[in-house]
Amino acid sequence: MNSISLIILNLMMCIQVLGQEDPCTFVRKAAVRKDSAVSSKTEPQKRYINLALQASVLKLNKTNESRTPVCKISASSIFQARFESKSAKWNKSFEMYDETGFNGIADSLFQMDKDMSRMKISMSPTGTQAIRLEINSSIQSQKLPGFTLKTDSIGQSGRIKSAGFMSPGSLLLNGGIACSPGSLGKLELGLASGRIVWVLDKQLYTNQHLTEIAGVELGKGYKIDGGFNLQSRLEKSLGTHWRWENASNWFYPIHPKGNMEIQFRNAIFWKPFSTIQACFRSTYTYDDNRWPPGLWSGEFSLGYVFERKP
Repeated sequence: MNSISLIILNLMMCIQVLGQEDPCTFVRKAAVRKDSAVSSKTEPQKRYINLALQASVLKLNKTNESRTPVCKISASSIFQARFESKSAKWNKSFEMYDETGFNGIADSLFQMDKDMSRMKISMSPTGTQAIRLEINSSIQSQKLPGFTLKTDSIGQSGRIKSAGFMSPGSLLLNGGIACSPGSLGKLELGLASGRIVWVLDKQLYTNQHLTEIAGVELGKGYKIDGGFNLQSRLEKSLGTHWRWENASNWFYPIHPKGNMEIQFRNAIFWKPFSTIQACFRSTYTYDDNRWPPGLWSGEFSLGYVFERKP
């Protein structure tokens, strides 16, 4: 009786196994809907993080006070982060950029040299076209109080506060087209651009005896400009350890009293090791609100870098 029972039990188990799609498993997998599978493929996420801590070995800077280049010693940090995601209809990206640096100690006080933070959001229709429509917005400001060195009539030098958080600050709105030339990066042309500039710290006008800062007149909290905007984020590998990068921004106002601004930044990186990086960076800026309107700086730096790519 026991033998017959074992035979019947074995037959029932064989029927159960042969009746499954996969004989090697006893648990049937839950059915997956096709639309959820497609959704998982069309929503990849990419993350890029870069942190560089560097000390300038050589720095040439042409300032408002000096027409001739001046060599300075400085240290700085640059943080970049970019998050990208795709859905069935939209490509979305969020970018963060922060740059902080100071020159060598002058008169026993630190002198801020770089202080800029920017956040940017971009959206474009999903597709593989090299040229596509895009809308984006970015907000920019410095984080810490900024000072300029002034010399009075009797020859004594002192610091005067010239900038602060959101003083000035700016918001840029763009609607236009974006172009991705191969693997070089992206060019963005804002055919309809609006820019709002504001100064929160009204004490800056009194400190500097000015009636206008960054185009914002005393007694007015903000200024609005409309025009065209061109932004670039390009990079190219020049070999195993070399890389070129360009990040530029150009705003051209359509109003006669608007202010044109240009930031043209080029950098060549040499990375002999995974965490050590040397960089030669040149920056040219143009602003109608200052004199001389065009200023440039060149810098060779060496430091530590942390990078994480998708």
